[in-house]
Amino acid sequence: FAEPLDASPSLPYLIFWNPAKFLPLFYEAAHMAQ
Repeated sequence: FAEPLDASPSLPYLIFWNPAKFLPLFYEAAHMAQ
């Protein structure tokens, strides 16, 4: 992780730039929420 973890504006940027890394997390979260 090059950016500081507490850099909030960088998180949407990372999700936009590399969605494939976050889509599985969202899928798991949605599956666990049911």
